[in-house]
This record gives sequence, C-alpha cells and structure tokens, in this order.
Amino acid sequence: MSIDERTIDQISAMTDIVQVIAGYIPVKRAGANFKAVCPFHQEKTPSFMISPQKQIYHCFGCGAGGNVFSFIMKYENMTFPETVRHLAAKCGVTVPEKRTASKNEVSRTRLLLDVYKAAFDYYRGNFMKAESKSAQIYLEKRGFSRSIIDAFGVGYARNEWRGLLDYLRQKEFHESAILSSGLVLPSSKGAPYDFFRDRIIFPIINIKEKVVAFGGRTLTQEEPKYINTSETEHFRKRFELYGLYRARRKIREAEGTVIIVEGYLDVMRLYQVGLENVVAPLGTALTRDHVRILKRYAEKAIMIFDGDSAGLNASLRSINAFLEESLCVEIVILPKGYDPDSFVTEQGRDAFCHMLKDAQDIFDFKLNYLLKKFDKNDSSGLIKITDEMFEMLHAVKNTILRDRYIRKLSECLGIHEGSLREEMHKKKKHGFDPDHAVTERKTKPAARKYLEELSLLHILISEPILCERAFALLSADDFERPDAREIFVYLGKMYQEGERRIDFNTLMNRIQHDDTRAILSELPFFKVEEDSEEEALAYRICEIKMRGYKKKKMEIHECIMRAVQNGDDENLKKYQQMKIDLQEKIQELKTKGSMV
Repeated sequence: MSIDERTIDQISAMTDIVQVIAGYIPVKRAGANFKAVCPFHQEKTPSFMISPQKQIYHCFGCGAGGNVFSFIMKYENMTFPETVRHLAAKCGVTVPEKRTASKNEVSRTRLLLDVYKAAFDYYRGNFMKAESKSAQIYLEKRGFSRSIIDAFGVGYARNEWRGLLDYLRQKEFHESAILSSGLVLPSSKGAPYDFFRDRIIFPIINIKEKVVAFGGRTLTQEEPKYINTSETEHFRKRFELYGLYRARRKIREAEGTVIIVEGYLDVMRLYQVGLENVVAPLGTALTRDHVRILKRYAEKAIMIFDGDSAGLNASLRSINAFLEESLCVEIVILPKGYDPDSFVTEQGRDAFCHMLKDAQDIFDFKLNYLLKKFDKNDSSGLIKITDEMFEMLHAVKNTILRDRYIRKLSECLGIHEGSLREEMHKKKKHGFDPDHAVTERKTKPAARKYLEELSLLHILISEPILCERAFALLSADDFERPDAREIFVYLGKMYQEGERRIDFNTLMNRIQHDDTRAILSELPFFKVEEDSEEEALAYRICEIKMRGYKKKKMEIHECIMRAVQNGDDENLKKYQQMKIDLQEKIQELKTKGSMV
C-alpha cells in the first residue's frame, strides 16, 4: 500500500515549513528567508536556511536539506508514511491508503486534464465566433480590452444543450471521462447535457498552469449569476485562488503585497490597469488553506470588500486565519454600490491606489466594525465586543503586536488593561509546547564542485519557460555531477510529459535519492548576478559547454601524443582534424559568449 501523491501535495500546500520548523528550533527572519542553528550538527553560527517561498530548507554547514517531510523524518526519526500521517493530522487531512497507481489510473487522471484542455479550446473558439456577439459586447461595454480577455482565456458557452458534449465526442473522449469532468451532467431521462449554456466562461488555472475547472457568468437574468464546475480530484475550492498562477511573481515585485478581491472581473479589471498582484477566492470565503498558500508568496494581504457586501460577516471570520498564519492583513471597504471593477472603471486607478494606501489595520477595522454593531456602554454589547476581540487577539502570534492591540482596546473601551488581560487569560486555550531536545547528527557536506550546473538547474526550476532552450543546447552527458545530472534528466522527463510549471517542493517529493534531494534543497538559495534569467542561463550553458570542450581537447591531445609516439600517421591526422574542429567550436563559443 502507498499514499496517493495528490494527498502528499495537498498536505504540502496546507503546511508551512517555517511554522513547522519553528515548533522545534528558534528561527529568525533573514531577508526573504529564515535562518537557524542547524539541529543536525553542532554549530555556533547559523547556517541552516529556510525558504518560505520554495518550502525547502538547507544547511550550508553540513549539507542537510529537503522539505517539511524530510525535516520531520530526520528530526523525529520517522518513516515517510509516519511523517505524512503526522503532518496530515496537524492540518486535518485524511490520508487514504491506495495501491500503487496502475497505468489505467494514471491515464484516467491525465485524461481528465485533457478533457478540460479540450473544453478550454471549445469555449475559446466559441468566443471568437460571431454567434458569441452578446458575450463580446458585454465585456466590451464593461471596458475590457481584447488583450486582457485573451490573457485570461475567457470563453463562451453557446446556448445549446449539447454543444460541448458533441465537441468532446468528436474528439473521441470516452463518455465516462466527459461525465467525470462535471462539464456535462447526466439527465434523469438518460440524455446528458452541458452544464454551461449561454454563459461567459472563465477557465480556472492552477499554480502549475493546468486548467482544472471553469466558472460561468450568465448573460441573462438567470440565477445564480455565477456558477463553477463541481470539485474533482484536481480541483478543491479551498486550495485554489483565481489568478494566482499569474499573480505570484507580481506579488514579490509589489514588495510582497497581494490584493484579494471577490470575483473574476475584479481580478481582470485590476490586472488591466497594471495592478497584477491580485487574486480572488472561487465563490467561497477565504480559508486558512488559502492563507497558507498565499504566505509562500506574500508578506502582506489587502482585502477589498464591496461597500454593500453581504458576505462581509463571513469574510471577517476568515481574517483570523491571517493572524494564525502570521500574515499581515489590511482592509479596504469601497463606497456603497461599488465593487473593485466598477470603482476602477468610474473613479480610476489612482483613486483605487489611494484607497490601498489608506487601508485599515485589521485590528482597527474589526474594532470599529464591532463598535458600530454593538453598544459598548451596554453590558451585553461590551461582552460581545470583548469576546470577539479576544478571539482575534488569541490568533495574533506576535507578542509585541498583541500587547499593542490590548493597550488600544483598553483605551477605546475605557477598561483597565490588567482586567482585559485577566479575562483574556481565562478564555485562552492551552497550546502544545513541543520538546526541543535535539539529537545531533553529522551529515556529509555537499560537494562544492561544478556550481554552474547547480545554478543552471536553479534557473530552469525557477523559470521553466527557459527549459526548451536548455534542453536544445545541453544533454545529460554535459553534467559532471551525478546529482545534477539526475535532476536535469528528471526535468527533461517532466517537460516532455507536458509539465510547464515545476515546483521545488513537488519535485522534492518525487526524487528518490537523499543526496540528490539535499542538493535540490540548496538550489533556491543560489543568487543570479546577471540582469536577467535569460542572460544567466546563457552564461551557465556557455560555462558548461566550454568545460566539456576543454576536457575533450585534453583527451584529444593525449591521443595525438600517443599517435606520435607510435608513428600512427593515419590516426594522427584524424586527431589533429578533431582538435582543429574542436578549437573552432571553442572559438565560436568565446565569440558568441552569452548569445548561446
């Protein structure tokens, strides 16, 4: 029996490596990463680095490295299945046991993604045709440019009962696969029919840039206005955020700030005016799982609420998730009658950015909200206010920030700070304080040779779009390090299988050898000195090819010497020509330099 890879990926998505490791050893922020004294060997100066973005750790002292599973296995001396169940219990995931996936099971999983891709092509094709004029006119009237519509892959479902069904049948998809997608529903009368009809279609694309679901907006008065396809093995609303696959890099460029809105068109509108660090939940309140995922890319979130948002109360309850995950959050309430789409359309980008700058601290916002809802001069109102604020304060992990909030609450309510602390202490839930005993272990340090190979791999995993260029110019034989060669081969296999989004953490779970995983864990900490990833890749390829040519040149030189000693004129001429040809390649490489 084995554990399903999707379950492992789900646990990875819900688990923050910094938080887990901080439960065992003290960690401190070091720029975008965290550092600590390594628990696996004796050291005084911290050389143990943790990357929250990549969810990987690496010790530059002893070479230990991996992801959250590797850390628990090594620290707690657990097996991999034990570690998976341990972390699953902490994040509330059920671990179903399964036999090793058969070829049929793997094919069925891939087939479902193929159905979504075909459906995407169908909806996109419909949108471009004259019969979808109503959808085109609707978006044009809303002021959306064709480039934004195309960028987000917006489509159209014709007002037909079986348009998509017939298309998928023509593509020779099996009926069971079509029905499993949720895009076609069975009828009580036995004739299947399309789920979406006469709706604008928004493809939902996951972080690996795979279409995993769709949302549809009606063009009539039909209710509900928005609907999504049902959840599948590929799609769970609690783990997906609309636009995240596009926004993740822009979040970093925006000083780690993510803007959270409510709908598809809100995301597209902000993206169109240059605010590309924006995401939206998929018709549900933000969950702690969403926050855990966002925390990998963001240091601060700004939540935008409509002025008359009926879901404000439910959304407020999700705010504690930010505090529990130690992700800073601020709130913007738009004027009544506006959502982000309409506000930016009517008031403009500058007015919206001004509201972002004036975003309220979450504590101030919630307190003001409660003061409007309850009378602080009334006993029952005062208790309701303090109870809700205590619930929020318990979620604040930072002691300094919590003290500041308690003082502000004391001043606002006119209650002695000591009384508030005493009452809060009564309601406080007792948490688990982990045992910090560490078994010191020695690990063989990672080899430092051929760093250009590791740097190149770091670039390819960070920018998979460059893989095609690298695979065209390099082969596995160009790599001197066996571990680097193994990673390169694995990347090539993933690329050939159509994977265009490569994640450090997922890759870590797939690679079998501990030494290779340790090297992989070091890659996120490599720095690229060049102005661009493309330039950096060119230099690394040049370095690796040049090293190979020089090695080959030495081998040919030895062959020439042996031919001279043996009087072997025939082979001497052959080797001398090989040397000339190789010298030309070296000169060409020197001339082209970073242009390879």
